[in-house]
Amino acid sequence: MSFFLFPEVPPRVEYELTPMGASMLPALEGFTSWIRDHWPSIREARASYGALHDAPGSSGNGQTTEVQASQ
Repeated sequence: MSFFLFPEVPPRVEYELTPMGASMLPALEGFTSWIRDHWPSIREARASYGALHDAPGSSGNGQTTEVQASQ
C-alpha cells in the first residue's frame, strides 16, 4: 500500500496498491469466491457448533453477538 498526502486544506490522502499488494488480488479473489460458494454451509456449521458447545458469542443461529470480556 502506498499513499500520497496532498498539502491542502482540508488535508487529502489517496491510497494505492503497490505492485506487491496487487499481486495478492488473485489469491484473495479465489478465497472470497470460496467463501461465497460455501457460505450456507459455513453458517450451518457455526450454528451447529454453537448449539453443541454453548459457544460464547453464539446465539445458535449462525449469528454472533457481542460478548463483554471479564476483567
